[in-house]
Parts: sequence; C-alpha cells; structure tokens
Amino acid sequence: MLVKRYFVEKGLKYAMIQDDLKHQLREAGLVKVEVSQAPLGARVILYAQRPGLVIGQRGNNIQALTAELEKKYKIENPHVLVYGIDNPSLEPQALAFNLAEQLERGMYYRKIANSTLNDVRRAGAKGVEIVIRGRLSIAKSRMVRFTTGVVYKSGMVLGKQTSLGKSSALLKEGLVGVKVRLTKPGPSADAVFLREQQRTRGEQLVTESKGA
Repeated sequence: MLVKRYFVEKGLKYAMIQDDLKHQLREAGLVKVEVSQAPLGARVILYAQRPGLVIGQRGNNIQALTAELEKKYKIENPHVLVYGIDNPSLEPQALAFNLAEQLERGMYYRKIANSTLNDVRRAGAKGVEIVIRGRLSIAKSRMVRFTTGVVYKSGMVLGKQTSLGKSSALLKEGLVGVKVRLTKPGPSADAVFLREQQRTRGEQLVTESKGA
C-alpha cells in the first residue's frame, strides 16, 4: 500500500506541475510537459511554440522556473529542458492555444476555425475536429463543431494516433472553451494489410532506400 500511495502522490504532483506550467507559460505557447525521474534529479522537458519566451533573457525565466520547482513542489535538483515545435499545425494543444488567442483578439470564430482546418489538412493530418463552447455572442451559450477528415474518439488508436488539446479564451461575453482533436498522418494503428499489399509496400521501401 505504501508503494502504491507513493506512485499515486507522485503522479498527482506531476499532473499539478503540468497544469501550473501550462497556465504560467501560455503566452509562450506551451504545448506539452514531460516530467521524469533521472539518476541525478528530475528532468522537466517543455515543448513550446516560442521557446525564447520560456528561456527568457540570459536564461532568467529558466532559473526562476527551476527555483519554483524546487521550492513549491519539493523537486530535488530539477533539470529543465526547452524544445521548439517542428510543425505547430500537427499539435492539437498548439492549435487550441492559437484559436483561443485569436478569439481574444476579436476574430470571428467561424473564420479562424475554417482557416485552422485548412492548415491542418495541408500539413498532412488525417483529420481534425474543433469544438468551441461558450458565449460567442450576446445570445445564450452554445457549442459549435468544425470537422474534416477522420477523427477517432475510441478504440486502440485513441491516444496513439489521435490526440487532444484544450484551451480557453476570456471574452467580454464570458469564458469560451476550445477543444481540438487531431488524427496524425500515416496509416492508423488498427489498419489491416493483405499479404500482397505488405510485400508490395516492403519492395517499395527497399527500392526507395537503394535509390537514396
């Protein structure tokens, strides 16, 4: 029971760290936080759209963040690493942040949602769903959904090929929630290939490697 309690408390602490950092570093477009235990201390990896804002001038923000992790969450010797994002159009959390920021700037929700759908499809995603819920006008609260392509919501592909991003925008009318669910490029995890298709696909890969 003591071992189980230890891991539960550790998981809750890491979840609190992720929520806290996403709130603090929202302007930097923080997409993902990974916390793991290393031999010399905890490793905290941050993935952001604007890593320069996370690091700060001369690393001041990183130093303050490291001190906060030690003092507030009692993490010994934390190592904070910051990475940029190769393709924000394939990161649902980045998309949700961007949509929320545009809503707060007063842009029309249908325009920015449709523009995001087009960007995601051009980036090669198999599908994306955008859900915006809240008071989008003076009228009562409502929910609007924009979808294109294939978006999985259950099964073994959920979490492996389909991921979810959430954010919120504070408008004059009230708080608006934004949720983006994206299906990554490539064949689905539950795809079925016939033997002939598998052999042909393997021959193509061999031919491409020889050509390279």
